[in-house]
Amino acid sequence: MRFANYLKQSLWAALDKALPVIYGVGFIFAVVRVLPKEEFGLLGLFQAVFLFIEIVDQTFVQIPLAKFLSAGEKNNWAIPTSFLLSLLVFLLSAIAGLIGAPFLAALMNAPQLTDLLTLMPALVAGRSMLKI
Repeated sequence: MRFANYLKQSLWAALDKALPVIYGVGFIFAVVRVLPKEEFGLLGLFQAVFLFIEIVDQTFVQIPLAKFLSAGEKNNWAIPTSFLLSLLVFLLSAIAGLIGAPFLAALMNAPQLTDLLTLMPALVAGRSMLKI
């Protein structure tokens, strides 16, 4: 019985890790067939900027939150503080995205990226709501 439980839990853990990878590969195959190469490049640049903001939030807010909560001490301040810090990351990235979009697009030699980067605050806000 123990081995069967172990296999069941291992299967769920493997699916937990494998399904996002399968989804990502399927997404790329679907998008590559539809988008021209210039627009696919813009998608890649946009995703790089978006994921950079996500990594900043994970590194400076979410991971320390998990550390403080797992310490087992009475940390009534940890969750509200991490929420405020995530909100601060969102606001700073929104301001930087709106102000710095033309500069970042010029740096990456992709003028069409400016319009996409103006959508960044809405996407970061949506992603932040998924974490709550």
